[in-house]
Amino acid sequence: MEKRGEHNETVINLTRSNFDVALSVSYIGSQDGVAENLDTYFSFYIQKVYTELITDKKKQNEIGSTYTWVTKPFKLAKCEGDRFNNLTEEMNNLGIRKNYFCPESDFNVLL
Repeated sequence: MEKRGEHNETVINLTRSNFDVALSVSYIGSQDGVAENLDTYFSFYIQKVYTELITDKKKQNEIGSTYTWVTKPFKLAKCEGDRFNNLTEEMNNLGIRKNYFCPESDFNVLL
């Protein structure tokens, strides 16, 4: 157990081999076919945001901080049948393949 004041530098790298996630966007309008084909009508864009330590003293003075925000795109695509450890039947039952978007297959997130 980590004691108060100690710094834990454990980094967990989430990739498709140890983590998966699906996101759903709902369309509640009245036009037929839109809900089933959201990706043809809309583009989805999310990003990873994290802080990064600035070690350059000149840069620290310029921005007035020792940390900065870094953003990276997190691309999404329709969930394919090989997601979630190939739980195809479960994915179909939950509507994941039809209505959800997953991170592209080469994603990684550091925690």
